Amino acid sequence: MTPKAFVDTLQTTLESQRNPAKAVPMAAYMKDKFPFLGLPRTELEPLVNPFLKEVKPFVDTKFLHQSVRLLWKLPEREYQYVALSLLYKYTEQTSSETLELIENLVTQKSWWDTVDSLATLVGRLVWQFPGWLEVIENYSVHKNFWLRRIALLYQLTYREKTDQKRLFRYCLVNAG
Repeated sequence: MTPKAFVDTLQTTLESQRNPAKAVPMAAYMKDKFPFLGLPRTELEPLVNPFLKEVKPFVDTKFLHQSVRLLWKLPEREYQYVALSLLYKYTEQTSSETLELIENLVTQKSWWDTVDSLATLVGRLVWQFPGWLEVIENYSVHKNFWLRRIALLYQLTYREKTDQKRLFRYCLVNAG
């Protein structure tokens, strides 16, 4: 299976479940920044999970990155949520180049719903790729608000392992 075949098949399935009545309030909740299919997560996940399992034999870094890019380009917000699910499910298929992909995602169609999820993913991946800390350092002062948000939130799940000095330094730099 190719990434395009995966996305096309998924898109056909999700389009068949489009619910305009739910799409309107979902878009309104996101300040009408993005169109929606009208599939809340409770309806989206049961539709998507079989696809995520079905592609497992095909998922390598290239498949993962291409699929995520294709999903991100689709207009409805649910496709970006599927891209995030794919990244989370196949985190072991990420590579050092995944940060570049994530940076591209953050700077396209940016809003808190996807950026916060990407920040948590970055937090997971920083353990795998400690060299990313230098990039995160740059994000903390980046002109793009959403990349600064990644720097502030990536340690969100670290709990007692949070680098408090780094976090507070980022907070102070962004206090204005």
